[in-house]
Amino acid sequence: MEKKICILSDSHAASLKQGLRRIAPDFPGVEVTFFVGMRSEWGNVSVDGGAIVASVESLREKWLRSSPGKHAIGDEYDVYVVYSMGISAWGTLTQKMILQQVPYDSEEMARVIYSSLSTTPGLKAVSALRKITRRPILMVAGPHSPDEFSIPLRTLTPEALRHLVAQFHKTCVRLAEEFGAKFIAQPRRTVNPDGATTNMKFFSGIAGDKGHMNADYGAIIAGRILRSSALVSLKSL
Repeated sequence: MEKKICILSDSHAASLKQGLRRIAPDFPGVEVTFFVGMRSEWGNVSVDGGAIVASVESLREKWLRSSPGKHAIGDEYDVYVVYSMGISAWGTLTQKMILQQVPYDSEEMARVIYSSLSTTPGLKAVSALRKITRRPILMVAGPHSPDEFSIPLRTLTPEALRHLVAQFHKTCVRLAEEFGAKFIAQPRRTVNPDGATTNMKFFSGIAGDKGHMNADYGAIIAGRILRSSALVSLKSL
Protein backbone atom coordinates (compact mmCIF):
# COMPACT_ATOMS: atom_id res chain seq x y z
CA MET A 1 0.00 0.00 0.00
CA GLU A 2 1.43 3.36 -1.01
CA LYS A 3 2.10 5.87 1.75
CA LYS A 4 1.45 9.51 0.94
CA ILE A 5 3.62 12.09 2.69
CA CYS A 6 3.04 15.85 2.59
CA ILE A 7 6.00 18.14 3.32
CA LEU A 8 5.53 21.81 4.12
CA SER A 9 8.80 23.73 3.92
CA ASP A 10 10.71 26.88 3.09
CA SER A 11 13.81 27.20 0.89
CA HIS A 12 15.55 24.39 2.81
CA ALA A 13 13.32 22.07 0.78
CA ALA A 14 15.84 22.20 -2.09
CA SER A 15 18.42 19.93 -0.44
CA LEU A 16 15.67 17.73 0.97
CA LYS A 17 14.25 17.16 -2.51
CA GLN A 18 17.72 16.28 -3.83
CA GLY A 19 18.25 13.88 -0.94
CA LEU A 20 14.88 12.23 -1.43
CA ARG A 21 15.65 11.49 -5.07
CA ARG A 22 18.90 9.87 -3.98
CA ILE A 23 17.31 7.51 -1.41
CA ALA A 24 13.97 6.91 -3.16
CA PRO A 25 14.92 3.35 -4.25
CA ASP A 26 15.27 2.40 -0.57
CA PHE A 27 11.70 3.48 0.18
CA PRO A 28 9.40 2.00 -2.48
CA GLY A 29 5.73 2.77 -2.20
CA VAL A 30 6.24 6.29 -0.80
CA GLU A 31 4.76 9.30 -2.59
CA VAL A 32 5.97 12.71 -1.40
CA THR A 33 4.20 15.98 -2.15
CA PHE A 34 5.90 19.29 -1.36
CA PHE A 35 4.29 22.61 -0.55
CA VAL A 36 7.13 25.14 -0.58
CA GLY A 37 7.15 28.86 0.04
CA MET A 38 9.34 31.58 1.50
CA ARG A 39 9.43 31.48 5.29
CA SER A 40 7.90 34.95 5.49
CA GLU A 41 5.01 33.88 3.24
CA TRP A 42 3.97 30.97 5.47
CA GLY A 43 2.35 33.39 7.90
CA ASN A 44 -0.25 34.05 5.21
CA VAL A 45 -2.24 30.85 5.51
CA SER A 46 -5.69 30.08 6.86
CA VAL A 47 -8.06 27.15 7.14
CA ASP A 48 -11.04 27.15 4.81
CA GLY A 49 -13.38 24.30 4.02
CA GLY A 50 -11.25 21.72 5.82
CA ALA A 51 -8.05 22.66 3.99
CA ILE A 52 -5.12 25.02 4.45
CA VAL A 53 -5.13 27.76 1.85
CA ALA A 54 -2.72 30.57 0.98
CA SER A 55 -4.08 34.08 1.39
CA VAL A 56 -1.43 35.68 -0.84
CA GLU A 57 -0.97 35.01 -4.54
CA SER A 58 2.81 34.58 -4.34
CA LEU A 59 2.53 31.65 -1.91
CA ARG A 60 -0.33 30.10 -3.85
CA GLU A 61 1.79 30.18 -7.02
CA LYS A 62 4.72 28.55 -5.25
CA TRP A 63 2.46 25.76 -3.99
CA LEU A 64 1.16 25.16 -7.50
CA ARG A 65 4.74 24.81 -8.80
CA SER A 66 6.12 22.69 -5.97
CA SER A 67 3.20 20.33 -5.35
CA PRO A 68 2.75 20.38 -8.43
CA GLY A 69 -0.71 21.56 -9.39
CA LYS A 70 -2.25 21.80 -5.91
CA HIS A 71 -3.39 25.09 -4.40
CA ALA A 72 -4.53 23.81 -0.99
CA ILE A 73 -3.38 21.31 1.65
CA GLY A 74 -6.11 18.87 2.58
CA ASP A 75 -6.61 15.84 4.81
CA GLU A 76 -5.56 13.36 2.13
CA TYR A 77 -2.07 12.35 3.23
CA ASP A 78 -0.89 9.67 5.65
CA VAL A 79 1.85 11.74 7.29
CA TYR A 80 2.53 15.48 7.37
CA VAL A 81 6.00 16.98 7.76
CA VAL A 82 6.79 20.58 8.71
CA TYR A 83 10.44 21.20 7.91
CA SER A 84 12.46 24.22 9.07
CA MET A 85 10.31 27.38 8.62
CA GLY A 86 11.92 29.03 11.64
CA ILE A 87 12.14 25.86 13.74
CA SER A 88 15.86 26.32 14.09
CA ALA A 89 18.40 26.49 16.90
CA TRP A 90 19.97 29.51 15.17
CA GLY A 91 17.16 31.73 16.42
CA THR A 92 17.42 30.16 19.85
CA LEU A 93 21.16 30.79 20.04
CA THR A 94 20.96 34.36 18.83
CA GLN A 95 18.47 35.18 21.57
CA LYS A 96 21.55 35.55 23.78
CA MET A 97 22.94 38.17 21.45
CA ILE A 98 19.63 40.03 21.39
CA LEU A 99 19.08 39.83 25.15
CA GLN A 100 22.54 40.06 26.65
CA GLN A 101 21.09 40.89 30.04
CA VAL A 102 19.23 37.56 30.30
CA PRO A 103 21.29 34.68 31.76
CA TYR A 104 21.38 31.76 29.32
CA ASP A 105 20.36 29.28 32.02
CA SER A 106 17.53 31.36 33.50
CA GLU A 107 13.81 30.69 33.47
CA GLU A 108 13.40 33.97 31.62
CA MET A 109 15.60 32.72 28.77
CA ALA A 110 13.55 29.50 28.65
CA ARG A 111 10.41 31.60 28.29
CA VAL A 112 12.04 33.71 25.55
CA ILE A 113 12.92 30.56 23.61
CA TYR A 114 9.41 29.12 24.02
CA SER A 115 7.79 32.37 22.93
CA SER A 116 10.15 32.75 19.96
CA LEU A 117 9.53 29.23 18.66
CA SER A 118 5.77 29.45 19.28
CA THR A 119 5.45 32.31 16.81
CA THR A 120 7.51 30.81 13.98
CA PRO A 121 5.83 30.04 10.64
CA GLY A 122 6.62 26.38 11.32
CA LEU A 123 4.55 26.26 14.51
CA LYS A 124 1.78 28.19 12.83
CA ALA A 125 1.78 25.53 10.10
CA VAL A 126 1.61 22.74 12.68
CA SER A 127 -1.30 24.49 14.35
CA ALA A 128 -3.11 24.87 11.03
CA LEU A 129 -2.55 21.21 10.19
CA ARG A 130 -4.12 20.16 13.48
CA LYS A 131 -7.26 22.03 12.47
CA ILE A 132 -7.67 19.92 9.33
CA THR A 133 -6.31 16.48 10.24
CA ARG A 134 -5.69 14.00 13.04
CA ARG A 135 -2.99 12.27 11.01
CA PRO A 136 0.60 12.09 12.31
CA ILE A 137 2.69 15.25 12.06
CA LEU A 138 6.49 15.35 12.12
CA MET A 139 8.05 18.66 13.16
CA VAL A 140 11.60 18.69 11.78
CA ALA A 141 14.29 21.15 12.84
CA GLY A 142 16.07 23.20 10.22
CA PRO A 143 19.86 22.84 10.08
CA HIS A 144 22.25 24.76 12.29
CA SER A 145 24.24 27.45 10.52
CA PRO A 146 27.45 26.13 8.85
CA ASP A 147 30.40 26.72 11.18
CA GLU A 148 32.24 29.21 8.93
CA PHE A 149 29.17 31.46 8.92
CA SER A 150 28.46 31.25 12.66
CA ILE A 151 30.79 33.97 13.89
CA PRO A 152 28.15 35.51 16.25
CA LEU A 153 28.08 32.26 18.22
CA ARG A 154 31.73 32.68 19.15
CA THR A 155 30.69 35.25 21.72
CA LEU A 156 29.04 32.44 23.68
CA THR A 157 30.88 30.04 25.95
CA PRO A 158 30.83 26.30 25.12
CA GLU A 159 28.69 25.78 28.21
CA ALA A 160 26.16 28.38 27.06
CA LEU A 161 25.99 26.83 23.58
CA ARG A 162 25.35 23.38 24.98
CA HIS A 163 22.69 24.67 27.35
CA LEU A 164 20.86 26.72 24.72
CA VAL A 165 20.84 23.90 22.16
CA ALA A 166 19.50 21.54 24.82
CA GLN A 167 16.84 24.11 25.74
CA PHE A 168 15.90 24.48 22.07
CA HIS A 169 15.46 20.71 21.77
CA LYS A 170 13.46 20.48 25.00
CA THR A 171 11.18 23.31 23.91
CA CYS A 172 10.62 21.78 20.45
CA VAL A 173 9.67 18.46 22.03
CA ARG A 174 7.24 20.26 24.34
CA LEU A 175 5.66 22.27 21.53
CA ALA A 176 5.34 19.22 19.30
CA GLU A 177 3.62 17.30 22.09
CA GLU A 178 1.16 20.15 22.59
CA PHE A 179 -0.07 19.48 19.05
CA GLY A 180 0.20 15.69 19.23
CA ALA A 181 3.19 15.83 16.87
CA LYS A 182 6.69 14.29 16.95
CA PHE A 183 9.85 16.41 16.91
CA ILE A 184 12.88 15.34 14.84
CA ALA A 185 16.17 17.03 15.67
CA GLN A 186 19.08 17.62 13.30
CA PRO A 187 20.99 14.33 12.87
CA ARG A 188 24.03 14.25 15.15
CA ARG A 189 26.43 13.15 12.41
CA THR A 190 25.87 16.46 10.60
CA VAL A 191 26.67 18.57 13.68
CA ASN A 192 30.11 19.76 14.79
CA PRO A 193 31.52 18.90 18.25
CA ASP A 194 30.29 22.28 19.55
CA GLY A 195 26.74 20.95 19.13
CA ALA A 196 25.62 24.24 17.62
CA THR A 197 26.93 24.40 14.03
CA THR A 198 26.72 22.22 10.93
CA ASN A 199 29.85 20.64 9.47
CA MET A 200 30.95 22.51 6.36
CA LYS A 201 30.96 19.32 4.28
CA PHE A 202 27.17 19.57 4.26
CA PHE A 203 27.12 23.20 3.08
CA SER A 204 25.62 23.90 -0.35
CA GLY A 205 28.77 25.63 -1.58
CA ILE A 206 26.71 28.10 -3.58
CA ALA A 207 28.31 31.54 -3.82
CA GLY A 208 26.57 34.04 -1.58
CA ASP A 209 24.69 31.34 0.31
CA LYS A 210 25.39 31.06 4.04
CA GLY A 211 22.65 28.81 5.34
CA HIS A 212 21.57 26.08 2.95
CA MET A 213 22.77 22.50 2.78
CA ASN A 214 23.65 20.07 -0.02
CA ALA A 215 22.19 16.78 -1.26
CA ASP A 216 24.30 14.78 1.21
CA TYR A 217 22.58 16.57 4.07
CA GLY A 218 19.24 16.25 2.32
CA ALA A 219 19.64 12.48 2.00
CA ILE A 220 20.40 12.13 5.71
CA ILE A 221 17.44 14.19 6.88
CA ALA A 222 15.17 12.61 4.26
CA GLY A 223 16.11 9.17 5.54
CA ARG A 224 15.34 10.26 9.09
CA ILE A 225 11.95 11.57 8.01
CA LEU A 226 10.98 8.49 6.02
CA ARG A 227 12.12 6.07 8.70
CA SER A 228 10.17 8.04 11.29
CA SER A 229 7.13 8.08 9.02
CA ALA A 230 7.31 4.30 8.75
CA LEU A 231 7.22 3.99 12.53
CA VAL A 232 4.36 6.43 13.14
CA SER A 233 0.96 4.88 13.56
CA LEU A 234 -1.33 5.88 10.72
CA LYS A 235 -4.36 5.59 12.95
CA SER A 236 -6.11 8.78 14.04
CA LEU A 237 -4.52 10.35 17.10
